[in-house]
Formats: sequence, structure tokens, C-alpha cells
Amino acid sequence: MRTCLLSIILMLTGCAPRPAIEVTGAWVRQPPPHTSATAGYLQLTNNSGDTVVLAGARSPHYGRVMIHRTTTADGVTTMRHATPLRVGDSETVVFEPGGLHVMLMQPRHSITDGDEVVFELLFAEREPLTVTAVVRAP
Repeated sequence: MRTCLLSIILMLTGCAPRPAIEVTGAWVRQPPPHTSATAGYLQLTNNSGDTVVLAGARSPHYGRVMIHRTTTADGVTTMRHATPLRVGDSETVVFEPGGLHVMLMQPRHSITDGDEVVFELLFAEREPLTVTAVVRAP
């Protein structure tokens, strides 16, 4: 009887619906000492059935938080605001070094390898999504 019950429970956990908007692999680069900014990276997957619009971000740990995209053209690297960012249904957007990232500025305290940083992704016409990212040393 226990084996049967355990099998049913395991099958049902595989049937749980996926979140409408899912974040995986979130991490923040450990900044050098006395630095006033760092960046966060993640994979953002839209399972909602509709296009969603990422409008910004905020964090209790930082005074300013923005979504940026790093680009290089003619040997010059620049960062530009990347919001609003449209994410189509079933699309995964990768935030990675040298590309899209969550720019975290004006830290309220220092962070080190292994710490966790919490921030929220803000969407147009949707509730904010809380993200917990692990700090990684460079």
C-alpha cells in the first residue's frame, strides 16, 4: 500500500503546472571591494500563453536597479537600457555577461561569495516576480 501511495504522489508532483513566468540559474557577480555596482544574470522563461513585458526591476538591497544590454560595435562597448523588454510565449531570454543583465547600483551593504541577493522583476500588467540570486566570486 505504501509503495502504491508513494508512486501516486511522485506521479502527481510531475503533473504540477509550470509557473507562468519562471526564473532559473539566477546569480550575481561579487563586486570588487568599494565598488558601487554589480550585475545579475538569469534565464527568464515565459510559460504564460501570452507575450509579457518586463518593465524594470527593484531590490531592497540596492538604491537603483535597471535592466541593461551590453553591446559592442566598432570596438566600443556600451550599456543601454533594455526596458521595456517583450518576452514571447514559450520564449527564454538569457541574461548573461556581455549581454542582458540586471544592473544593481548603490548597494546598501557589501556582498560576498555565497550570499543571496533578492530583487524583483517588474512586469507590465502582472505581479512582480521575486528572484533570489546567489553571489558568485569572479
